[in-house]
Amino acid sequence: METLAVVEVLGRNGEVLRRERLSSLPASIGRGFEADLMIDDPYIAACHLRLNADEGNGFILTDLGSINGFSIPTHNNHRQGTPVHVKAGETIRFGHTQIRVWRADSPVDPEIVDMSMTETRGW
Repeated sequence: METLAVVEVLGRNGEVLRRERLSSLPASIGRGFEADLMIDDPYIAACHLRLNADEGNGFILTDLGSINGFSIPTHNNHRQGTPVHVKAGETIRFGHTQIRVWRADSPVDPEIVDMSMTETRGW
């Protein structure tokens, strides 16, 4: 199956805790077992967000009637049912969770040189 989006679930300091591939869009994100992407956070509704691709390189995010909504630091808070355009790689906050969504063909940062590997003794 073709990967259409990659969702990074982030920790408190912005570190990537896990990456999930989505092979179909639109996709639902929530705490419930029926969600396409399940996130274990009691501040997230069973079916919290819908993620869809937009015409360009980004995504459309819609709140599905949650109590707590969602926010994007570069935007204002968003109300239920209002679709919001999100750029690939933007941080999305909902509940006590942060995620970033990427296209499968998004570039990644180059590999970092591991200076400890230059020693002749090895590990």
